[in-house]
Amino acid sequence: MGTSFVDFKDYGYWTKDGFLEGLSFMLAREFEKILDKGDWQKELIERWKEAATAGFIGCVPSYIDDYFDSSDRLEILQTTLKKIIEELETNNNFITIEVLNNNKVGMGGWQEVNSQGFKKTAQLMLDLICGKLKTNASSPIDYWDFGNDQ
Repeated sequence: MGTSFVDFKDYGYWTKDGFLEGLSFMLAREFEKILDKGDWQKELIERWKEAATAGFIGCVPSYIDDYFDSSDRLEILQTTLKKIIEELETNNNFITIEVLNNNKVGMGGWQEVNSQGFKKTAQLMLDLICGKLKTNASSPIDYWDFGNDQ
């Protein structure tokens, strides 16, 4: 599994492609629930779905730098990330192997769901857009222990 750099403004973090693909799928799924979606949200849902399933290698796009250019939009993303993190902590059925494979997230082939890896990727994204994460591509990766997160 490769790694991708998620960036926003001048900062970012590294994460495994599969975790970012899974998070992209979850973000698209949550954004689909928004009732009065703007054109930007509809476009972003499609981009996130593509990021989740297209099989990008080492460069899975997050699109946060492209679409979240106002405090209103950032607030929507913050709320969505918080909901995803909470669901990953409390709901074992929030994301399942069947859902990942049936939707060809990461091109399918999931053997297990690593909720902790998805949660960590979402938390890092939340910290990044809230200005709490000040790392860049050359920073030490001390914000993540990939150890058993395969």
